[in-house]
Amino acid sequence: MRVSVRDVSYPPPSDHGAGWATAVLLGWTGLDVSPSDLAPFFGGDNPHRAAVRAVRRHGRLAYPLEDWSAILGELAAGHPVLVGIDEGDGRSPASMVAVGYDLAEGWVMTHSSQVAQERHALARLGETWVKGGAWALVVLPPGDLPATVEEDDYLEAAAGLEKDGPAWEAVIALDSALALWNDSVQALVGLGRSLFALGDRKGAEEAFAAASSLTDDPGIRRWRWAILQAGLSSTAEGGGPRGAGAARN
Repeated sequence: MRVSVRDVSYPPPSDHGAGWATAVLLGWTGLDVSPSDLAPFFGGDNPHRAAVRAVRRHGRLAYPLEDWSAILGELAAGHPVLVGIDEGDGRSPASMVAVGYDLAEGWVMTHSSQVAQERHALARLGETWVKGGAWALVVLPPGDLPATVEEDDYLEAAAGLEKDGPAWEAVIALDSALALWNDSVQALVGLGRSLFALGDRKGAEEAFAAASSLTDDPGIRRWRWAILQAGLSSTAEGGGPRGAGAARN
């Protein structure tokens, strides 16, 4: 079986491998982002965390993959995958973008910041991937689901988008979660917070009401009460929301 992901661009070569690979994935989702645009995210020691943060700040879902079968599954679905590998040279894990494979011939095709369309023996790449921390990332527009989606992993990714990304994109991602797992308290709470951040108090209260019907968590009840109080204060005084900061605690 041979798989090739379409519409993956190849920016000019760069010395910033992780930023380059992240820019490729963001570009594949439709954003016009260059490696230099992402340079401020990659000043630290952990390129993996930097990549996730950059993806979220640009309003995209950063979904980690933890096994090689998931990487192949995403490629088969047409999703390029950022993989971190350790080439044994003592440097930080290198980053490349997997864009295809052939199981019969035993290879994986990648783009890196220095080489386009490079074939690697599947077994060897798997070994260097494990040495690099067995870390991989698929990047998707909010609302799109990974082919290998798991509830806990997706909800964690959506929560990260809610925390670090634009509120509206978080709403879209959490709506997709609730379409699959409509009794997810975590998704309902995240949706409520995101709607509240957007000024939609009615939608936020409905989300927290639904969450409250599924759990006795007092923190959720405090959030709902704060939203109700914010609505009353706004109606009475023409002011903005109050009380939400206290409800986070």
